[in-house]
Amino acid sequence: FHDVDVIPNDFRQRYICSKRPRHLCSYLDKMRYVLMYKQFFGVVVAINRQNYENINGFSNLYFGWGGEDDDFYTRIQSKNDFFERYDSQVGRCHMMRHVHNSNEANDRFELMDQSLKRMKTDGLNSVEQFYHDLQVENHRLFTKVKVKLIHE
Repeated sequence: FHDVDVIPNDFRQRYICSKRPRHLCSYLDKMRYVLMYKQFFGVVVAINRQNYENINGFSNLYFGWGGEDDDFYTRIQSKNDFFERYDSQVGRCHMMRHVHNSNEANDRFELMDQSLKRMKTDGLNSVEQFYHDLQVENHRLFTKVKVKLIHE
């Protein structure tokens, strides 16, 4: 999973999945290359299919900005001993300047507090309640999925 506004600074970052989930871009220039907080697990993440299915994927309840990465971290930690993270030199990334959508996710803190309680019922197994497939495009290095939001 890769945020579109981030570019790696160090090409030693390997964009492949391993046994454990891997946090690739942990140290952003926007944050002066300092890890924002120990549980930070977003921006660019590599996770294999088995691990992703084991945690039931991402939550479908976050609309707006914020919280979804922390929810994902909680799911990862509940099913894995630990995840991999590149060191502070290799894991450096540049965040492109952009207008930030300041619409914060409704009830994001409450959602994050309930992450483990919702994990079995909110995720891959409930995605059809929220989205309708419009188009899937398979490319050599990525898959582009266009969807329509059903519920708000």
